[in-house]
Amino acid sequence: MYGMKRTEPAIRLLRRLLPLLCAAALSCRPEPEEPAALQSAVVAKSCNDTEVVSAGDFTVRFTAAGPWSASTGVPWCSLEPAAGPAGGCAVTATLAPNTGFVRRRADLVVRAEGFAESLLCTLVQRSGEEDPLAVRNAWILELMREGYLWNEPLAGASFDLSLPSDDFLASLLATVARTTDPQGRPVNRDDGRWADGTRLSWYSCLVPAGTGAEPAAAPPLRRELLDLGGQPVGYLLLGSFDPADDAALSDAFGSFRAAGIRELVVDLRWNAGGSLRSAALAATLVAGAPCAGRPVIRTSYNAARRAAGLRGDLYRIGCGEVPDGDGTYAPLAAALDRSPELERLYVLVSEQTAAASEALVAGLRGLGVEVRLVGGRTGGVNVGMEAYADGGAGSCELRFVSFRLEDGSGRSDYADGFAPDVAAAAPASPDDAASPGDEGFARVTEWIVSGERPAAAPAACAGTTLPAGWEDLSGSGTAPERLRSAVRPPEALILRRAAPDPGALRF
Repeated sequence: MYGMKRTEPAIRLLRRLLPLLCAAALSCRPEPEEPAALQSAVVAKSCNDTEVVSAGDFTVRFTAAGPWSASTGVPWCSLEPAAGPAGGCAVTATLAPNTGFVRRRADLVVRAEGFAESLLCTLVQRSGEEDPLAVRNAWILELMREGYLWNEPLAGASFDLSLPSDDFLASLLATVARTTDPQGRPVNRDDGRWADGTRLSWYSCLVPAGTGAEPAAAPPLRRELLDLGGQPVGYLLLGSFDPADDAALSDAFGSFRAAGIRELVVDLRWNAGGSLRSAALAATLVAGAPCAGRPVIRTSYNAARRAAGLRGDLYRIGCGEVPDGDGTYAPLAAALDRSPELERLYVLVSEQTAAASEALVAGLRGLGVEVRLVGGRTGGVNVGMEAYADGGAGSCELRFVSFRLEDGSGRSDYADGFAPDVAAAAPASPDDAASPGDEGFARVTEWIVSGERPAAAPAACAGTTLPAGWEDLSGSGTAPERLRSAVRPPEALILRRAAPDPGALRF
């Protein structure tokens, strides 16, 4: 709800300045400086980060910052010399024949006292009788062990590399699912869609490269200023969180604030998600200066990645320092001056309301904003994915859940979706939103005018359709039904990668 306009200029000015000053001084300040990083033990090198080699000798030339030693940690790859003085030098790796059916790898690491350990290169050795299917499955296993959000059950487990790749991925997912949480549910329960305790589909899947039609166009941003019971009320239809719409979104809130609205209705019934930065902008425009600097949306990776330094992303109210792009986004800071500083918000939702839309609802509730939901249960998408192209035997793409969407405090407990406070059916088309026949809009206006929560609309019922922008992959491939029944989320939720590069996985 918009704060009432104060008549005393001094009180109004003080109310606006105090949160901003606190936020500038405390909440949005840079993180404490970390100790200066040590110089790498390797100053320069002649090899690539990854070298594909066969049995025999492979020589690497490099420049060491100080007296050095090197190792690979595997018995089938010896080094000569294994130590030397500072300056230019060369080390020859001698690799024993690989008699297996899949490639194997060795990390050639250089150490020098007083300098940071350096991974000179990763040697990937071909197999003498390489099986393309086994190579692809080994590639799938390596990526899943490193990046899958629930990767711990995969460590040390043995798998049949001869399975068809769809079945192989299904075996990995099933292995993880056998590990349960304190409530007795599969730990990877959030990977997929459920109904009545049964998993309907997985998000993680293996598909031919290039799979996926162009996403359906989202309805355009639409704003209206309404008169309900003699009070100005804003209505905003947001079909997606697209950075291209951020300027129009800010302008809409500026006009609402100028009109002195006391209530706002945000329609997310056709919004399947999009940019988290744009969702953070929307949250800033809603909550405003009283919440400036507070965390509103964050992402998190698995424990191994966090331990390796892969920090999740964090967006704060009104803070122009962002984890994407070039690290700054001026519209976020400017949005504080356009916010009516709501304490309450009405949101129209449906099963198509998912991902960044749900992150907005969760983030605002985490800030203490009262978010009243009208419509249907939301999609329940609290995760995002990575995609890697080509794993060996032909062209394919592996997609797996790798990060979680959380509110500012780290909560992410909406995998079943948000239940509406008042159930109501949505129109068949966004063109009919906020029209006389719109049941959800009618319930919202009734709630605003009367001040009492209305009863559910008689026609309201749960749907079974996928959110807009999602693709049904059921029936593709040769996997058993438990994996063929897969869905593809919108592109905004997929981090597409061409090769494993954990150090570059940023959202």
